Amino acid sequence: METLSKEALLGVAKAHILREGTEYGHRDFNLSEKMDSVLAQLKSGKAVLVYSTVDECCHVLLREEWTQYQKSAALVETTSFQNDV
Repeated sequence: METLSKEALLGVAKAHILREGTEYGHRDFNLSEKMDSVLAQLKSGKAVLVYSTVDECCHVLLREEWTQYQKSAALVETTSFQNDV
């Protein structure tokens, strides 16, 4: 595992939010609220950061999604990151 700086972690979280168009429920949330949500999920371990060597990009995945991916035929070589939130 590798550690990301706080600035890098914030950049990855923001890129994820802007790229994914993530659904946050029945009301609209601003970028700050979405960032807080993603960072809280990462801190709690509910979500993980995964780096894909195929598209050379970090992805935020729910831990269950990552676990299922690892159990299935792993087609993409990846490295997971630990963060200091």
